[in-house]
Amino acid sequence: MAATESVDVAALAQLARLSLEAHDAETVARQLGEILAHLETLQAIDVDGVLPWSPDAPASAPLRSDVAAAPLDRAAILAGVPAVDGELVAVPRFVDT
Repeated sequence: MAATESVDVAALAQLARLSLEAHDAETVARQLGEILAHLETLQAIDVDGVLPWSPDAPASAPLRSDVAAAPLDRAAILAGVPAVDGELVAVPRFVDT
């Protein structure tokens, strides 16, 4: 891995607010290179004459009215969740603090 690649990976990690260990920089640089190579492959595909994708639903699909309604019953909602903490839905920790 060239020195500029490690600087670029460190800069990208900082911009993305990621904590990247020095020993992982080479792996990340390689993976980013593979992603960019794949994107270059996709850009080389001739798409002349291919119509843009359009959704099946018409552009004027009806939306429901945005009107206030009665609040949902908290006890009924909490009865359907796996874990509660008082009157809140409890979820497992997924970010180390």
